[in-house]
Amino acid sequence: RGDPAYDLGTFQAHLERDALRGLVPKQNVGPAFVALLTGYESSGREIDLKAVAVQTAAGLLRLAPHPFRNREPHWADATAQLISRAESMFHSVERVTESKAVAV
Repeated sequence: RGDPAYDLGTFQAHLERDALRGLVPKQNVGPAFVALLTGYESSGREIDLKAVAVQTAAGLLRLAPHPFRNREPHWADATAQLISRAESMFHSVERVTESKAVAV
């Protein structure tokens, strides 16, 4: 059995990438991810949302070279957008971790 955080994070990274490319409407990213998350949770498996966010950021970084590899016309901008989104995901994890530390 694989790590559900990896699976969910990879799926979300692809959704985020497709939204940045204009292939998926941005407003559909959240509902699509929630639908998959709901399916995972219905199987009785425990989901660590912080780990999912980390895996999403890592997935975005794994996707970052693809615009160059695929010879996309604006590959530099597309790569920067993926890296920026990954950075945002990492910072959201940091904020959650910091707020929990303050609460303790």
